[in-house]
Order: sequence, then structure tokens, then C-alpha cells
Amino acid sequence: MAHENRTITSSFIARRYLKEIGSNRDWKVAEFRDRVSVELRAQVTLSQAKRAKMKAIALIDGNIKDQYKIMWDYCNEIDRTNPGSTVCMKFIDNEIPNEPQRFQRIYICFASCKLGFRAGCRKIVGVDGCWLKGPMYGTQLLSAVGMDGNNNIFPVAYAIVEKESKDTWVWFLNHLAADLNIHETGWNFMSDKQKGLIEAFNEVFPHVNHRFCVRHLHNNFKRAGFGGITLKKALWAAAKATTRSKFNNCMEDILKLDPDAATWLNDKDPSEWSMSHFSSDAKCDTLLNNMCEVFNSMILDARDKPIVTLLEKLRYLLMARMLANREKAEKWNLGNVCPKIKDMLHKNQIAAAEYIPRKSNYWSYEILGATVTDNWAVDLQNKSCSCRKWSLTGVPCKHAIAAIWAKKDNILDYVHDCYKVEIYRRIYENSILPMNGPQLWPKSSKVPPLPPKIVRNSKRGRMQKLRRKEQDEVGASRTKMKRKQKSLDCSICHKPGHNKRTCKYNIVQEETTSSVRPKLHVTLEEDMMKRDMEKWNRSKWDSCAGILLLLLGLSNSIEEAEIGAIVAEIELEKATTKAAKKAPAKEILLCLNSY
Repeated sequence: MAHENRTITSSFIARRYLKEIGSNRDWKVAEFRDRVSVELRAQVTLSQAKRAKMKAIALIDGNIKDQYKIMWDYCNEIDRTNPGSTVCMKFIDNEIPNEPQRFQRIYICFASCKLGFRAGCRKIVGVDGCWLKGPMYGTQLLSAVGMDGNNNIFPVAYAIVEKESKDTWVWFLNHLAADLNIHETGWNFMSDKQKGLIEAFNEVFPHVNHRFCVRHLHNNFKRAGFGGITLKKALWAAAKATTRSKFNNCMEDILKLDPDAATWLNDKDPSEWSMSHFSSDAKCDTLLNNMCEVFNSMILDARDKPIVTLLEKLRYLLMARMLANREKAEKWNLGNVCPKIKDMLHKNQIAAAEYIPRKSNYWSYEILGATVTDNWAVDLQNKSCSCRKWSLTGVPCKHAIAAIWAKKDNILDYVHDCYKVEIYRRIYENSILPMNGPQLWPKSSKVPPLPPKIVRNSKRGRMQKLRRKEQDEVGASRTKMKRKQKSLDCSICHKPGHNKRTCKYNIVQEETTSSVRPKLHVTLEEDMMKRDMEKWNRSKWDSCAGILLLLLGLSNSIEEAEIGAIVAEIELEKATTKAAKKAPAKEILLCLNSY
């Protein structure tokens, strides 16, 4: 039996179970408490186990303030092991004279990420920012993510900044432009319109194309008062339209549904959210900023760690990812395309069987569909189709495949080079080289910076890790209910948004009833009538005779001479509501009380 032992403190437990906690940081406190109590045969409280776990994690990660003292050593180790990498820190002057500067920002871009992106990634970069947790609370992580030949993410650079603003984004984008040589036209960026990002792009990249995530656009669309599934489908149809004519037709449909919604969308540049106006330089037709969302979910476990531990986890994550993709690509056949592009071609080949090609010259074909409006022009020499899907993605569409079959050529010869296995291997041929531990880092002669001022978390309880999702987003959990709920209708006025207790019509009727004549003096009968009235609303009786019989059965105060007047009253109510089954029970009570 476990007993109290004062020598077993939280510090003793932390040192005793240091390795177990380090290998299982998600160990639940209650389970940890039970194991300690059984193995040590001592009574351990829940708070004691919680303190022990926190102390063990602090011993593993090191002191938070001490990690800022080795920031210069960490930068020197990156330069030594991965030459060509960009590591830049920025500091702010201390408010106390003759004191060391305080840490403000750090930007990191490894040499292998630079070379890999330049070797074969498309000219599209997603940028995003996410909050950091734990000891880094109040700061943010900015990231730039590209896309490889298999339509997977390729993290390029990241930075820890004090907040998300125009100044921090300008600082981040300037370093990114120098690393990726973003100085010519043809580049595309995808973002969620973060704070200060648009102003930063206008200053740093005025010549690039800037796309915005359509999911965030739809959220703003709903907040502007344009909700509903019909408008949502119309908005997405306009975003997915690949031709200008199809886009104009979709906008006309939105205009018919809601002119104000069409006016709201017309204020947005179509080149920012519709495929019909996208540039074909990026060879990417994505409408969502999923590149950065995937990266943010990958680093979720690292976002609550101290700064050096956080940076090391990010480095190890990139190193392991590049190794896994390099080993995976070695099993693919040369001269082929990446697996996800193979699947796209297979789907397009199935759809191409429904079209009939008509040859115009050596390179040009007219593709006939089932209807007159389903005819398309294909130019194999310029690798273009009038539907624009081939130009946007670099993958032959179903119309192009029908023309390629008619020409008896190999479909893979018409796929853009960025999807070839050779280019994919070239992206991941470089690797992030391993680093030593802090005890072997070269010591810097520079003055160590002070940690930034601590930002207190005003919220109580456990800090949130996952992003708050909108009502129409699909959650990852299949065991929890969604936030989206069915709209409830009022049983009095049959309108959504409230119930009968808060119905204004019900309140008016009760006031009118009390002012005209007091209610019938019944007790048990009144309760029975109330329950039966609710049954009428559910089953929606449409028989006036049934209503009268029930009224006569419940109330002895109604005389036969008054039945005619009640019938006329209910018939009038029936004509007003167009159906007796929709007549509210309170109104029938009002008719009864008026006699």
C-alpha cells in the first residue's frame, strides 16, 4: 500500500524518470502519477506529478533564458556544417544603457533548400505565419513553402519574429528574394492576406502575381453577409472556372442570386482568386494555401519549445524529409513522371475516351464532345488547349490527350519537365548535413543577446494548439461532433433562428390575451390542452372538426350556441394562414378566451 514519503519530491521524480518523459512527452499526468506511485510505493499527488513532468522537460530542453546565450554559437555551427546557408539575426537596443541587446528576429534558409528549389521547383511560393506557444508565446513563425514535382510541399525558409506586421514581412521577403533570386517576372505567391503582407508585397515584390486562398476569401464573403450553400457553390464555380467566358457566366449567376454579393466580388481582382485569370508561368492551379497549412501542422509539436530546441526540431524535420524523398525517388524509373502526376494522367485518359479528334494540320486538332458547346481547339506544338487546363498545370488535359492519341505520340513527352523524375531527383540530391551538440559548437566572441520581454498569456487553462476551424470545414476527428448544427425553427411563427420562448409573436399574443379577458379557470385541463396543442404542431392536423372536438372535450365552459362563432373564427384563421395545420396553438387559445 502506498504511503506518504516526504523524501520523494517532484525534483526527485523528475530526475528518476527523465528518460521516460523525454521519450514520451505526451504522457498523461494521471497515468504518470499512477506508475510512479506503484513503482516507488509512495503516495504521489496529481499536482506533484505535474510539477515533476514540467521539471523533467525543463531539464531536457534546458533553461529558456540560457538558450538565448548560445544563439551566436548556433549560427556559427550552421555556417560550419552547412556552408552557403543564410542565417540572419536582428536585435533591438536595451532600454537600460550599457546592457546587451535583446533578441528580436532570426531568419534561416539552408543551402540545400536554396539549391533544391532552384533545381526544379515551380515559381510559386506560399507564405504564412503561425503563433508559437509555451515559452515562445507572443512570437510568430513566418514560413515560405514551395511545391515539388510530385505536388508535395518543399519548405524553403522560416523565421521567428516578434509579431506579424509590415516591417517583419518586408524583412522576411527581402531575405527570401536574395536566396531564391526573385527579381524577374513570372513568380507567383499564395497567401491568406496576413497582417501587413499586402503592403510588404507592394514594396518588395511589385512585379509578382499574388494569389489569395479562396477558402479565406469565402470566409470573408460570409462575414460580409453573403452566406448560404447556393452562394458558396457559385463562388467556388467562379474560382474554378478556367476560361474568361465561363468566369463571366458564373459571375452573372451570382448577380442573379444576390446583386450585392456580385458587387462585393467585383471589387476583388479576379487574378487573385480565379483560375481563369491565373498566369500560366507557375504551372500550378491551386486555389488554397495548403502548402503552408501542411507545414504548420507538421511543426505542431515543435511550436511550444524554447527557441534553440524549436530551431533544431525544424532543422531535423527538414533533414529527415529530404532524405525520405531522396530515397523514395531512387525507386522510381527514369524517363517517367512522378506518381501523383501519373494518377492525374490516368484520370484524364479515362475522360479523353469520350471525345473525337479532328485533325486540322500537323499540330492542331479540334476535339468534339457530346454537345456543340463541348468543342475545343488543341495546339500540340505550343502545348495549349482552349480550356486552359493544360497551360495552367503543365499536364495534358483530356482534350489534349485525345489529340495526342490521334497523332500517335507518347503522352509523357507533352508533360512539363518539372514533373519528370529526373528533375525530382535533382531537387533532393542535396541534403542538410548533421550538426554537433551544443557542447561542441564553436564559441562566438560576440556578446550574447538577452531574451525578449516575456509576453504573459492572459488566457487560463491549457493553451490551444490546433487552429480554430470554420463551421463548414471538415474536421480531422471522426469521433467528435462538428461545430455546424442544424438550424432550429420556432414552433409559433415557424421561422428559424429562435424558439417559442423568445418569439416576439408569442409575447405579443400573451399580452393581448391577458388584456382582453382572463384565461379559463382550469388546472389539469390546461396542462392537457398544452400538451395536445404541441401534438397538433408536430403532427400538423388539418381537420377543423378535430380541433373543435378536442376543444369541447377539454373545456366545459363552451356552450353549443357559441360553436358557430368559434367555427367562423377558426375558418378565418385558416384562410389567413392558408392551412389550418399551420395555425399556432396560442391563436386558437386566443379565440377560445375571447368567448
